[in-house]
Amino acid sequence: MFSHPTIDDIPYEILNEVLKLSIPNEKRGLSYTFERSRTALRLVSRRWNGVIIQNPRLWNYVSIKIQPFPKDGYIDNETHQRHVLRLDQIRAAAQRSGKIPRELHLNLATASAYTDEFERKILRGTVDFVHSISNWISVEVFTSDSRVVQQIFPVGGATSYSKAWPALRRVLIDYRLEIDQGEGDTRGSNPPPVFLFMSTERFPSLRSVTLALDLWTLPMCQLPWGQLTKLNLSAIQGPFSEYVHILAQCGFLESLCILVETLGHNFAASDASSISIVTLPKLKTLNLTLKDTSDIIHSFLAKIKLPSLTALSVKECPRVIHPQDRLMLGIAHLVKQSNCNILHLDIKLMLDVSVEELDEHCLAYLVKASPSLKTLKFGAAHVKGMFFAKIYDQPLSNLRSITIFSNYDDEKIKNLAAEAFVNWVKHWVQGNKGSRLEDGDKGKIPPFKATYHAERDGYVPKNFPPSLEDEKAKLQGEGWDVTLKKTRRYSNPFYKFRQVRYA
Repeated sequence: MFSHPTIDDIPYEILNEVLKLSIPNEKRGLSYTFERSRTALRLVSRRWNGVIIQNPRLWNYVSIKIQPFPKDGYIDNETHQRHVLRLDQIRAAAQRSGKIPRELHLNLATASAYTDEFERKILRGTVDFVHSISNWISVEVFTSDSRVVQQIFPVGGATSYSKAWPALRRVLIDYRLEIDQGEGDTRGSNPPPVFLFMSTERFPSLRSVTLALDLWTLPMCQLPWGQLTKLNLSAIQGPFSEYVHILAQCGFLESLCILVETLGHNFAASDASSISIVTLPKLKTLNLTLKDTSDIIHSFLAKIKLPSLTALSVKECPRVIHPQDRLMLGIAHLVKQSNCNILHLDIKLMLDVSVEELDEHCLAYLVKASPSLKTLKFGAAHVKGMFFAKIYDQPLSNLRSITIFSNYDDEKIKNLAAEAFVNWVKHWVQGNKGSRLEDGDKGKIPPFKATYHAERDGYVPKNFPPSLEDEKAKLQGEGWDVTLKKTRRYSNPFYKFRQVRYA
């Protein structure tokens, strides 16, 4: 008698591929989703459970999250036993990955206060488990106490000091202090930060490092800078001269990301005259985000040379105050000094300070200095579009996307910039007709996308002039992806177009 096939009749090879596609590939930051998906699929049937258990690549990601404990740090025996049981389960699961390199996500940021009892009953067993595995390729540590970092990566005086991490390629350390707002700033009561020491001998494969460290300075971190290809630094205190000093040792660096977030502690100013220019011959990607005041222009942008740079992103927030110089001048100086060919340019200036003609002049220079530009994003307040007139002679035949964002308080400025934008797009289309969509290609994504986004503070924005809407519709009818967008912004009135604060 004929029987209908069931889900368990799927061949092993096909089922294995289906299961791998059903579980999130990008596990970092999605540990809960990853483990939940894996558990749900194991419950489908006994066969599915067996296939998942036998696939080592579905078990090489280990996530340990220490739950909050009472503020007094007291940990009873029941809590301790639950933690031991959880570690045993994690160890058994990790063993299913066999010899496949493993990834670790360790989150102690919500744990109790660091007490002797916490170290003895919770942290010690966790650290012993981490140190018992030698083939970690990625380790992420989130904590609110620097001593946890010292336990995982001890500097000296510990039995595991000589432990090697031969396969480790990526490290992320997020040491963020949790401040009780009701009790004021308690930074002074915290233990002094420890040194982070990773030698080439113990970490021969290390290539990517992300450090988000409150109250630490770069000299406290002694890493194999010379072998890194990717470096992310966030919230680290100190002048940018220290950053330049570290970069002088990073000859193989390909990607650099810096987030300035001083959390109320101003960066110390650097003596620019005492800093030599540093060349990073392999750096292709530079991402700078400024959330607070810094001396980034004189001490950093003017002191680095990046001949291989292809992707540049610089963004600043309202609290930034630059000494003596404008940020756009610093960016233009960097590109000119580096003699690089930018392919992807993303600049977002403060939305509460009106952009000036000098800024748009610098943007025009950046575009003209980047003949192979593929993507351009520029955001600021009261963009007038003056820079478009300066780049008409640039073919920019490789350009695939341009986005102009303007936060405005004057309808005339909005329409002026929109008109300059539409006219330039028409000019670009006229010179690049070869990439226009043909009738048989309708429905496909156009190879060029142009967006002008105007956002008004506090008021409902008015419509664009009908003539501009007609021009946009005509371009769209020819198959070009052109957008004129307007939105309303709800902002803090304190930051409403204040005067430029340049010291």
